[in-house]
Amino acid sequence: MHFTEGIVLEQKDFKENDRVLSVFTKDYGIIKVLARGIRKSTSKLSSQIDLFSFVEISFVLGSGYKVLSGAYLKDGFFNLKQDLKKQKLAKDISSLLVKYFPKNEKEEDVFEILKKAFFYISKNNFKDADAKYFFVYFQYKVLESLGYEPEEAFIKNIVSKKNVKEEFFDKANKMFLRYFESIL
Repeated sequence: MHFTEGIVLEQKDFKENDRVLSVFTKDYGIIKVLARGIRKSTSKLSSQIDLFSFVEISFVLGSGYKVLSGAYLKDGFFNLKQDLKKQKLAKDISSLLVKYFPKNEKEEDVFEILKKAFFYISKNNFKDADAKYFFVYFQYKVLESLGYEPEEAFIKNIVSKKNVKEEFFDKANKMFLRYFESIL
């Protein structure tokens, strides 16, 4: 049996009562975990593990999937789930990580950045521009933790909040995606 902390990035219904969870874990990176019976109304785990939740999980290796055997909710990020802007920002971050990060590779620094980001999102209010800035800043911090630092001046302006123009956000996101595609 394996134990680790993680944040649930994605969930997909599987068969009648099961769900497959993508969890960014501290010790194993992004893993897919099969949560058997979690969609049943009698499931004890359904209240402990949900999308965008910070959890401590235990799992066993099954054939094809890691199988969830236990979960303890550390923080449900309930404020994040009650605000559509916060949900979109969390979804954008989650989608980026699920799409570009290799599975089953430990990235403890990225996990810590993700955890801090979700705590920050949950506790703060965002205007549209603030959410765009935060997403660009998150990407920057992830790349920086992986040893890459974009040299483009407009990125440095965004990160330092100097002369930030709205069109910079789309340009920055496209540039960061090229970085992620080339290195991961």
